[in-house]
Amino acid sequence: MPYLMTVDIGNSDISVGVFANGDTRPKATWRMETRSRRTKDEYGLLLEKTASHYGFDIKDICHVIVSCVVPLALKPFFDGCVEYINVTPVVLGHGVKTGIKIQYNGKDGLPTDRVANLAAVVQQFPLGAVVVDCGTLINLDVVGKGGVYMGGNILPGPLLMHQALIAAIPKMAEVPRGRPDRILGLDMTESVQNGVYYSAAGALKMMLAEIQQQSPHALPVIATGGFAEELATHVAFDHIEPNLTLMGLKQIHDRNK
Repeated sequence: MPYLMTVDIGNSDISVGVFANGDTRPKATWRMETRSRRTKDEYGLLLEKTASHYGFDIKDICHVIVSCVVPLALKPFFDGCVEYINVTPVVLGHGVKTGIKIQYNGKDGLPTDRVANLAAVVQQFPLGAVVVDCGTLINLDVVGKGGVYMGGNILPGPLLMHQALIAAIPKMAEVPRGRPDRILGLDMTESVQNGVYYSAAGALKMMLAEIQQQSPHALPVIATGGFAEELATHVAFDHIEPNLTLMGLKQIHDRNK
């Protein structure tokens, strides 16, 4: 059976999904660490081995579409697909139809992972939606009626906040990330953990409240990313979809067939 492989090369991880024709959700997903110094052979062999682990023959991958926000990782990954899968990937960027009408200033435009996220929700929510991607960075984007991009914001994710706070405290021992059960920390670990969690959750909660207040109608809030479940305790997400970016890439691929 021919399959489509969708790939999101992010700052920390590379997310991979495999879809059969007609699927809206991936049959299998996996992650690899993003390393810009990996060779095409490393990427190719990793894809072969992992696909086999999930029951797929790499020769059955007939199409590949890639979103990448780490330029140095793109070429070796691209070349690995050509050599080991015998497929030339479609790279999300200029000339690829997405269904999103984007007006975004800057040389490179809106990062492609954020475009894929919007493409995943625009058909399901034709009147608009808010997409929150909770990863290394928290990306918040709003799409309006007809797929018009309304704008977005970026704030540091919990891991980035944690690293910055630890680095700023002299002679600070390593503090594990987490969230205590009480709001007031009774030692340095709890104090740092609470500061990180409530900074991220509070900023996001306030931003979403302002967006809803300025919108003519209520917008559903769709979350994705590794920290979405953690933040959902204090942030009102309507739905959490871990594979949103991969599903958006599938929709973009189908639009460009």
